Amino acid sequence: MQESYLLPDTEGILVEALELYVPDVDGAPVTYAIKMPDEWYHQLPMVMVRRTAGTAENSRYLDQAVFTVHCYGRTRREGSKLSRLVRKGLVDAASVPYVSKTEGGTMFRFREIGGPFHSAGNDTVHHPDVFRFVASYHLMFRPVV
Repeated sequence: MQESYLLPDTEGILVEALELYVPDVDGAPVTYAIKMPDEWYHQLPMVMVRRTAGTAENSRYLDQAVFTVHCYGRTRREGSKLSRLVRKGLVDAASVPYVSKTEGGTMFRFREIGGPFHSAGNDTVHHPDVFRFVASYHLMFRPVV
C-alpha cells in the first residue's frame, strides 16, 4: 500500500517564496499577507494572496492550487510593476522548484490563468490613491519527504 503524506500549506509556501524573490519594489519593502490586515493602507506596497480553487490531484502527495493575487501600490506604476515582479517571482521560484524552509513542501509548475490587470474593486473604493492589480495563477505543490 502506498504511503500518503500531509500536503503542505500552499498559501504559506507562496508567501515565503515571494518574500524571497520579491522583497521590494523600487526599494520600498513589500508587505505580504494571506488575510487583509486592518491597517492595510499604511502597509503599501502590499501583496495579498489567497487560494481560491484547486484540488489534490493525488491526495497522497500532489496538490494543485489556484491563487488570486492582489498587488496594491500607491501609484498605478508601483501597483503595475509590483504585479509584474510577483508574476516573474512565481515563474522563477516554480522553475527551480522552490522548497519551503518552514512549510514542508515544494512549489513547482507555474501557469498563468489571468492578469495581472488593474481592478479598482471594493477594497480601494475609499482610497482613490491606491491602485490594485489582480491576477490568478495555477501552481503545483508536493510535500518534502
